[in-house]
Amino acid sequence: MLGFKASCRGIKGVDMPFLCKRISVPRPVSSQVSELSVDVRGVQPLPFDIAAVAKFYQEDPDVFIAVNTIASAVCGRGFEVVGGLPEEEANAAKGEVEQLSQEETFMEVLKQVVIDLNLLGNGYLEVARDRRDRPAAVYWVPATQMQRKRDMSGYVQSASGKTVEFNNYTPDPDRRAELRRAGRWRQGANEILHFRLPNPNSRYYGLPPTYTVAKDILSDAACKDSNMAFLQNGLCPDYAVLVKGGTVSEETVKMLKEYLRDAHTGPSKHHGFLLLEAVAGPGGERVEIELVPIQRHGDMQFVKYRQSNIEAKVRAFRVPMSKAGINQYGRLGEASSLGEDHTFKYQVIEPQQTMIEHAMTRMLQRDMGYEGAEFRFLELDIKDESETARTAALLAGGAPILTVNEARAMMGLPPVEGGDKLPDGGLGGENGRRV
Repeated sequence: MLGFKASCRGIKGVDMPFLCKRISVPRPVSSQVSELSVDVRGVQPLPFDIAAVAKFYQEDPDVFIAVNTIASAVCGRGFEVVGGLPEEEANAAKGEVEQLSQEETFMEVLKQVVIDLNLLGNGYLEVARDRRDRPAAVYWVPATQMQRKRDMSGYVQSASGKTVEFNNYTPDPDRRAELRRAGRWRQGANEILHFRLPNPNSRYYGLPPTYTVAKDILSDAACKDSNMAFLQNGLCPDYAVLVKGGTVSEETVKMLKEYLRDAHTGPSKHHGFLLLEAVAGPGGERVEIELVPIQRHGDMQFVKYRQSNIEAKVRAFRVPMSKAGINQYGRLGEASSLGEDHTFKYQVIEPQQTMIEHAMTRMLQRDMGYEGAEFRFLELDIKDESETARTAALLAGGAPILTVNEARAMMGLPPVEGGDKLPDGGLGGENGRRV
């Protein structure tokens, strides 16, 4: 970045230009904006209110769960470097990638980018170079602060009244030199790796899933507010005591209060006995005392409407309902869950992983000099770990056939008499043992 010393002591004692602010004195992301003033009139405005969409993450639990479920599935298992490299060189490449993050692990930084990607449709990874013009550090840049230049030559970050420019991430050194000669490269500025979700209406920004279900999110919030208002203002006493033809003494009133407060509730109170005394009026009329229920007992309002809103929000992210903590009646059990997991893995997780893998592979090969290296996320295993362990144990034992009781044990069922033997007929040997 401009405006700083020409070089400083940074990673492993290597002299690096323009990195003093970020490497020698780490500061929060909100403070990582320089004093550099630029004309931001050349940026392309966002097609939606990104601040309003960002609020959904902290105000709507379903959005929070869905976004973090995807981010954890994309990044949670870590990564490896594969390809035609010797093992020692592949490990060195992986170590160099991990060292790009100064304050957190590389996967933690990448997870923040993926959270922005799924919440806001766009995720930004900043790349800083050392004096040798190689990647030296990466940072997460909040998507709420970023805008793309209209001519697509770079990006502008705005925060706290300050702005800073970035170049597009360009791993090819020849291409960077060409851009410098053409005057389309801002000298000293860091670069941005921009990940975005598909958006047919914009070539600048991705479309956040939350934007497509904004009405459902707002409707669900309105239902919550309505129920809260009812709980605060719509409740009333359970009973009213009506006395006809006379009056009751203060002692009787006290007894009624105690009864209504304590004695008429609980499993041991349903056979309770209450004796009330009343004084007849001057005409000697018959006195009647009646307990009249006035509280309206019922479910909270909008239950089905809220359920519809919640399911719409989760579907927008294509996260399985079970992973979002939602139980659905009429499901087909494990088979249905496994089908949802397959869809989640192959239609949601893998496309995002492939997008990031492609960018990081370019960095490894062209920017770091590891020809043939490929960045790969460790795959999400959709099988239950216990089932995988049972299958492995079965195969390790060389057992092509199970006895009845072995099969029942794997299903969690009790053994049955005679279930430890295999029937004769070519499948069993002496004493019913497997052959």
